[in-house]
Amino acid sequence: MLRISDFQFFDPDAEFQVTFGDLPHWQQPGATDFITDRLSDSNPLAACNRIMAQRYH
Repeated sequence: MLRISDFQFFDPDAEFQVTFGDLPHWQQPGATDFITDRLSDSNPLAACNRIMAQRYH
């Protein structure tokens, strides 16, 4: 079983690298990586429209 002490979290004061593809990726030596995966159509259209309206207005 993993414990919170097993993870090394991102340290904004330490050296890190940002790369860009479709999305920015922040990399820091030794930091724990988190991967989020979802299907492109997994959110209802109404929810997507609401999120986009809040983000850009």
